[in-house]
Amino acid sequence: MSFFKEIKEQRQQKKEAKKQELRKKNAELRKQGKDPLKGWGQMMDTGAGGFNKANPIDTKVYFGEKQKRIALEAQYKKQQRETKMSDE
Repeated sequence: MSFFKEIKEQRQQKKEAKKQELRKKNAELRKQGKDPLKGWGQMMDTGAGGFNKANPIDTKVYFGEKQKRIALEAQYKKQQRETKMSDE
């Protein structure tokens, strides 16, 4: 058997083992009366929509403005440290 076929078989066996483990776990949860596929519940509606629905230009502007704000805050903090050091 070639090297690549062995690797392919090993990966397939690993996937099957993982599937069986998940099936066993789900069966245990069902015995407890829980639904393993339920998830966390409904998402909270913030009213903001989402970045997936937004225009890409809007998201670029948002992140650009955020970066500018962070840069200004860093510059302000640096100036504050320099003034404290010069006062001492």
